[in-house]
Amino acid sequence: MNSLNRKLNELRQRHPELGKLLDELLNYKDGKGDYTVDRYNFPDPDIDTIVQEIEKEREVEKEKSNAAD
Repeated sequence: MNSLNRKLNELRQRHPELGKLLDELLNYKDGKGDYTVDRYNFPDPDIDTIVQEIEKEREVEKEKSNAAD
């Protein structure tokens, strides 16, 4: 397994919602090959998923900060 695949698998395990979105983006086949055109057609995560990811990252940072004190 190459290092990119290994990193993608690690990402999927740590952040399943983000991994799901990444898989959707990587499997997107309807594009024209021009990001400036295609970016408007990419599947967007819903706001709840975005908020959950932000809250999780804040909790991790808070725990790290508390552990350092």
